[in-house]
Amino acid sequence: MRRLFLPSGMLGACLAALALVAGTAGAQAEPKQFSVGAQAGAYRFDKASGLENAAFAGIDAIYQLPTFGAGSTGRLEPGIGFYAGVSLPTTDFRQFPVVAFDFGDTTFLVGVSQRTRLIEYGAQGTLGTTIGRFRPYALGALGMYAQSIDPRQGGLKSRSQPAFSIGGGLNFVVTRTLGFRAEARNVTYTDYARSFLDPTVAYTVDRRIMDELPAPTAAKSTINNLRFAIVFSYVPGGSTTSDDPTQPGGTP
Repeated sequence: MRRLFLPSGMLGACLAALALVAGTAGAQAEPKQFSVGAQAGAYRFDKASGLENAAFAGIDAIYQLPTFGAGSTGRLEPGIGFYAGVSLPTTDFRQFPVVAFDFGDTTFLVGVSQRTRLIEYGAQGTLGTTIGRFRPYALGALGMYAQSIDPRQGGLKSRSQPAFSIGGGLNFVVTRTLGFRAEARNVTYTDYARSFLDPTVAYTVDRRIMDELPAPTAAKSTINNLRFAIVFSYVPGGSTTSDDPTQPGGTP
């Protein structure tokens, strides 16, 4: 039989880590407390959007409302708050007309892309439950999305329209004040106008060799995008005096 020997320092560190984890159950979902999050992730845009997939960064804040239900794993934990994010996607040249340049007896067809700016913001609500160190949750949000294009192409044009999203995630509690969340949501843009992002100049658009390239994806006024994020969450003043990990902070 083999035996595993650990140096005393390493053994102490392991025991301390286990004690820390055991003491964090139920944290980060305390009623009447705010949690703030720093987000980093990526969009997978609907092909009809005319945008290439891109990274994004954002922030959010959630105010925990009083819980309902009974027990450490049976209670439901609602919250309300806001979110905001920004991304700099590039347009997908395959979804826009190509331009033609004639040089003697040769014609070049060129797809044109440009950098855009996308901002999202709005209100959101969450509903979760704590199971040991983990807190799965569902979310819904309602807000706006704002798009602007490269000013060298179209001046300072921008447009804003309503957006909404649904999704969920899993929060992993590190301490009573710190945690990490993995989150995914479907983000729907309404009254979408792909033509707003068209970077081509009308007089250069090819109108003679229209069948040489595949047709673009049909434009839609409502598009659905997937957004994935890793969130670092922090609870200001999240320390507790309670010894019961299922009721951190004592009775609210």
